Amino acid sequence: MKDRYIPEKQVIENLGVEMEKMDVPPVHARIFILLLMVNPPYMSFEEIQEHLQVSKSSVSKYLNIMLEQGTLDYRTFSGDRRRYFYLNHEKLLNKIYTGASKFSTISGLMENCLREREGAVPEGKNEHLKEISDFFSFLGDGMTKLVNEYHARKLSDHDSQ
Repeated sequence: MKDRYIPEKQVIENLGVEMEKMDVPPVHARIFILLLMVNPPYMSFEEIQEHLQVSKSSVSKYLNIMLEQGTLDYRTFSGDRRRYFYLNHEKLLNKIYTGASKFSTISGLMENCLREREGAVPEGKNEHLKEISDFFSFLGDGMTKLVNEYHARKLSDHDSQ
């Protein structure tokens, strides 16, 4: 295909190493980077395996994990039995938004733990739990504010076009 863009292996390798710093397994990171950058934005199993030069079992394992996580999806084309995998950007963003909202949930959990410990544990022994609760509350408030600002900016940008 003439208009096909596939990033060079060294680009995928370098960016994959950066993702590994976030505790993402190497093959998972490289599949993600490859599908993030390729244009058109999909590849078959065989294309992924061939381009990354990794085992079929590794590609299969991480494609299945990404499908289960909801960050990956696939499509088929008429007359072609192969599945073409792509990053589902909408599900990926929703996953990030959901993750951001978990900070408030964790804060609430910590506050409930603190309430349960009141009276049962000497007051000075709750300081660490209180600090963790305050930190997650701060993160939850901040993340909610940032997500709302992002949506407002996105809506504003869309309206001005």
